[in-house]
This record gives sequence, structure tokens and C-alpha cells, in this order.
Amino acid sequence: MTPSLRTARACRAAAVLLAAAAVYAATHHSWLALPGLYTAAVFAWCAAREGAAHRRNGRAHL
Repeated sequence: MTPSLRTARACRAAAVLLAAAAVYAATHHSWLALPGLYTAAVFAWCAAREGAAHRRNGRAHL
């Protein structure tokens, strides 16, 4: 497992947890959902970039 894959998995888990928290926050205070969804989107983007880096670096070592 490369460090990029580890980071991608952590970012993906954080994105899922933040999205769940944003959905929960939307039921109580709708204005709190927006920062949570934005942060979840940023973590999802980071996970996609790190996943691509893992695939790119994995092929280079074969």
C-alpha cells in the first residue's frame, strides 16, 4: 500500500463522514449543512487526486 493510497482512503472516509454529518445538520439547522457539504466535496476531490497518484506511481514501479 502506497502512502497515496492510504491518504486517498482516509480522505474518502472523511468525506463520507462529513457528508453524513451535513445531512444530519440539515435536519436541525439547514445553514450548517453548507460548510459540511463543501468540506466533504474538498475531501472527495483530494481522495480522487491521491487515488490517481497511487495508480500513476503504481504503474511506474512495475
